[in-house]
Amino acid sequence: MSLKTLTDFIFLVDELVLLARKFGVSFDSRGFPIFKREWFLEQVPDLLIPYSKRHTKFVHDPKRTALCHYSPDREIYPRLCCLTNDLPEYLCFLGVVMSDITVTLDMDREWQDFIMLANLLYAAILGANGVKIIPNLRIGDKVNIENLSCIPHKVIWAAGFLGCEKDKPWDMQFIYSVISVGASFILIFGKHDANAEDKLQVLNIPYKVYPDYHKLCKGGK
Repeated sequence: MSLKTLTDFIFLVDELVLLARKFGVSFDSRGFPIFKREWFLEQVPDLLIPYSKRHTKFVHDPKRTALCHYSPDREIYPRLCCLTNDLPEYLCFLGVVMSDITVTLDMDREWQDFIMLANLLYAAILGANGVKIIPNLRIGDKVNIENLSCIPHKVIWAAGFLGCEKDKPWDMQFIYSVISVGASFILIFGKHDANAEDKLQVLNIPYKVYPDYHKLCKGGK
């Protein structure tokens, strides 16, 4: 299906709920999918690259490469629409980061919850089909961290720093999220952020920074 209106998106999420149930995914009392620990990636990838760049020269070994969706929403929606068709492609790679449909503080709280549900459904369906997944630390209001409580602690998480303002020394939102989800390791996509990395180091939370595709093209390491 193609998404042209918000109504189309709502219908798509309804379809994803039915699809998740078909694949044996359970749901909590709030209607969020419950994740099994064995669904999660345990190996830190050598490369983290957007889905659209998966066949570029930088991907030397798909089984050591994880895919992500740190890209414009218009590139993410088709992946939700074609989720089952994409499964064979995902299984060729080491793992896949949960989708990253935009959720921001200025959205209504209910809409933030709904978008996070869509992102979580995407990941749950992949996990239920044998694709190793990496949850994405994407929230709007910090209250929405409760939406991620359906994911077990001590797993690898990802965070997209591309296009984001740099962390401030006094701003605890990022590190609050990391602590709340109990992350064992953080994959940071996009760019170095000294303040965020300092906080991770203080708390002894290991992490790895992956350059975006444009940086890779310029020879970034």
